[in-house]
Amino acid sequence: MKIIRLLCEACGAAISSPQENSLLQCPYCGSQYLVETASPAGQEGLAKTIHQLLISPKDSKFGRLNQYSQDKVIDDVITQLQDHRYVEAIRIIRKYTGLGLAEAKDIADQIPGWGQLADG
Repeated sequence: MKIIRLLCEACGAAISSPQENSLLQCPYCGSQYLVETASPAGQEGLAKTIHQLLISPKDSKFGRLNQYSQDKVIDDVITQLQDHRYVEAIRIIRKYTGLGLAEAKDIADQIPGWGQLADG
């Protein structure tokens, strides 16, 4: 689990996370922030898509991994992408598929949202 410290952009005060709603308000200056949360369903769909991409190449050794290892690799790829560490994500894809750089990059380019993440 990643812990993020929330600070008001206007005054720098610490803001506690909301329990029920997705609206934060600074207790000192009153600035308000809308919190976006990741959808578990969206994350699950992304994981399934990445799984299909990693297992589909004929020469991929990803399919030989047990289910736990496959899930761990997929989580690692998603984490790297969310942290904007694209080269590391491609390195992980190469390591666990046995594919070359061009093939791993082709797989990464097919991950939904990859283009927007890589450009951002």
